[in-house]
Amino acid sequence: MDGSGWSMTAGAVLNEKVCDSTRCVLIRDVYKNIMERLDGKVVGYACTVGSASLGAYSHGEARTNANAPSRMFLPSTKSPVASVSKVVTALAAIRVLAKKNVSLDSGIGGHLPGDWNLDSHVAAITFRQLLSHRSGIKDYGNNDQSYTTLKNFFTQPVDASKNTKCQPASVVNPMNPINPNDHSPCYSNYNFGIFRVLLPWIDGFVDDPPNRAAKLAAAYIKLVEKHVFEPVGAIGVDAKPPATGPQHTGYAFSYKYPGNTSGYDWGITVSSSAPPVGTWPLMILRRFFTA
Repeated sequence: MDGSGWSMTAGAVLNEKVCDSTRCVLIRDVYKNIMERLDGKVVGYACTVGSASLGAYSHGEARTNANAPSRMFLPSTKSPVASVSKVVTALAAIRVLAKKNVSLDSGIGGHLPGDWNLDSHVAAITFRQLLSHRSGIKDYGNNDQSYTTLKNFFTQPVDASKNTKCQPASVVNPMNPINPNDHSPCYSNYNFGIFRVLLPWIDGFVDDPPNRAAKLAAAYIKLVEKHVFEPVGAIGVDAKPPATGPQHTGYAFSYKYPGNTSGYDWGITVSSSAPPVGTWPLMILRRFFTA
């Protein structure tokens, strides 16, 4: 439990063999490959591989002396996964859309609040295009992604005569950020941030206009819990750090290796209206996901 080796394991786990029709691999070799890639390159991490429930490996620190007191990185350490949460968003979206018989190739028009007046080009953006970053949105979305931000972005007029190119994270709020003439891949937080409004609405959200922003965010998190985490036994996953218990002061900060300078604490990451789900730092147990 010193953060520098096997935190809990059994011989059966390391010797577990997984095979397909062509070859087999030992779980210990998978762990070895992970260690070779990460040791000496990141401040701390944990992982679990295989079907056995007791196998877990952790190494390094969740918090260094730059944020004293230092904390070991354990298999139970919670960590903000930042944009890896887009994978979680995609899984939830596919399940909710299937449940409500909404095609991935449907336009998002009609699946947003009635007081959102969408340009026809925006209404025609499909769920598949959002999930593959091929929506024509050329704004990286390096902002708070609050409900108000999302509404203002998706209800803006679109000038189809402009030809805005894909913008990097350093460019904030570019002019004419939606280009309906170019659906080539372009990474944007807006593509996934909007799902925190879309999915609850599709699922039958009961609107409460004065409290819509916060209730949509809460409903979205519940959908993620229900459709992604609870089926694999991860209970109580949330989009904020633990408020009590040892994880309250032990969850991982984000460091630039080797961790000599202060790490970044994502905290709750809320705006005045709602947590920016889609790029939110979903706090998860490392036994289920590793960033």
